[in-house]
Amino acid sequence: MAKSVKGVVQINDLPDSVLIHILSFLSTKDAARTSILSTRWRNLFTLVPNLNFDLDEKCPFWGWGRGDCKAPIKSFRCFVDGVLFFHDTENVDKFRLKFCRKRSESVDSISACRWISCALKRGVKHLDLNISLNKFTLPDALFTCRTLVTLKLDISLVFKIPEDIHFPNLQTLHLRSVIFFDDNSVKSLFSSCSNLEDVVIEKCSMTNVRSFSISHLFLKRLSIIHSCDNFKCWLMIDTPHLSNFKLIDNVVAGYSLKNLESIVSVDIQIQLEDEDLRADTRHATSIFREIYLARSLVMSAYSLELLLSCEPLPAFPTLVELEVPYNKAEQLNLGDKGLETLLPLLPELQNLAFRQDVLNSLPEEVPSCLLFKVKVIEISNFVYDQDCIRKAKYILENAATIRLQALNSLVRLSESVFSLLTDFKSTIHKDSSKAMIPGDGLHPLTTYSMNYLTLLADYDNILTDIISDWPPSAPARSSLPKEFFDSRDFNESPVAISVRIAWLILVLCKLDCKSKHYKDVSLSYLFLASNLQHIISRVRTSSLVHLLDEEWLAKHEAKVRQFTTNYEQLAWGKVFDSLPENPTAGMTEREAKECFKKFNTSFEDAYLKLH
Repeated sequence: MAKSVKGVVQINDLPDSVLIHILSFLSTKDAARTSILSTRWRNLFTLVPNLNFDLDEKCPFWGWGRGDCKAPIKSFRCFVDGVLFFHDTENVDKFRLKFCRKRSESVDSISACRWISCALKRGVKHLDLNISLNKFTLPDALFTCRTLVTLKLDISLVFKIPEDIHFPNLQTLHLRSVIFFDDNSVKSLFSSCSNLEDVVIEKCSMTNVRSFSISHLFLKRLSIIHSCDNFKCWLMIDTPHLSNFKLIDNVVAGYSLKNLESIVSVDIQIQLEDEDLRADTRHATSIFREIYLARSLVMSAYSLELLLSCEPLPAFPTLVELEVPYNKAEQLNLGDKGLETLLPLLPELQNLAFRQDVLNSLPEEVPSCLLFKVKVIEISNFVYDQDCIRKAKYILENAATIRLQALNSLVRLSESVFSLLTDFKSTIHKDSSKAMIPGDGLHPLTTYSMNYLTLLADYDNILTDIISDWPPSAPARSSLPKEFFDSRDFNESPVAISVRIAWLILVLCKLDCKSKHYKDVSLSYLFLASNLQHIISRVRTSSLVHLLDEEWLAKHEAKVRQFTTNYEQLAWGKVFDSLPENPTAGMTEREAKECFKKFNTSFEDAYLKLH
């Protein structure tokens, strides 16, 4: 490694603890590769507390030791065995083991159990297993590991819980693809985790379970997602401290939810695979009677249908956010009740996001939440037909808070535009430069002004709407001239036209001031002609041409011709006068010499004025 440069800390100068912390963010394979960097790095990876073994099909493992392991699977086994053998820490913080399914048959169960047991003996805190092995059984030591804080299992196996199971420190439990053995296994699992806070059950089979019961005092977050073979299963939840509940699943045989007084966020996306069963699933309405204290609720369209079938409809006195997301695969069958039936029962609702087709009709009596509370509304699946536009118009007309926010935003935007235009005018008039541009050059102020104007002209529709709403008192609050707001014919011409004309008037007035810095009057006319011609050219090649009529362009093009004529007469008049009136008439040698002398003198004077 390179030597340290004075004042610069190189990576080799860092203490071992820092380097080990850096290596902990790498995969174990990449961390091991650093051992070839130098003697200093040779054994550092063996001190890393995080072990991540991932058999990636796209990136075969390199061999361990002398490189005699050529087959990827054998090489992987050698690598894991070697790392665990040389690993020089008594404690393992994180241990992750992942097998690719297509290669999993080559990784034997005995090796997998040995690796997991090794991590358990070293006091692993966070265990993540994503493996697929035939006839695989988890080591018994797993179910009595006192150090586990996080356990994530993505394994297709029968999850039979031993009687002596005990997870005193487990806080997070994620199970995916497991097959629960029976009802008692489920109860034993959750009763053994006295400090459990976060549970995710995803794609797990309920074939052998009749009552999936979760009763826990400290559980805060629960997600049940796409369970399998659950049509004969009851879901029973008793969790007084549960704050976040997500249920994305098919309808099960029955529901029993109790003690959800601490609930805050709920995501209920009940799905129905067979439309013929729709009439037999009303028992699922019991879910909504227990989550009435939630502040945030996400529902599928079918969940909304179930909710609206409750008799009586439950009120949600604390609900602040409601979302009914659009799912094109979900069939809608709300009948004669829609979202409008639920809105009167949501007095504190502030954020509303829904698919437009769940709003069946427009209530004659505007819900109080719409009038006084709702701040944000998002409509998905919006189509530009008369019905959708009618719904949007109803919401905008009656959502007082949203309307007020929109008006306030427009006022602030209007004031910002007003301020920008005022600053633009001030910038022009504050310019006190007396520098004279030689010849027919463009003044920097002309270029700057036209760049600014042509850019703003691209947004003429928006600016016209903003400017047209300015109060009549606006000119009194500004140093902008009265012409900025006046229109030659307000009933026929857009306000934006007079605005753009006023802007150009400001530029032209400033050009007049700049032209007065020239001591020679002819040069002032040349300056005006060239700069005004640039302005006209930019108008014709930008959006300004749509805002300024041909009359304005013709008028200023005439000015250019007049300035040009004035310059020619004043600057080159003596040159023309030095030529004989009748160039074909004869003259003496002396007269010819005198004529050329006058011509040369007057031409040189006119030419030198340009440079």
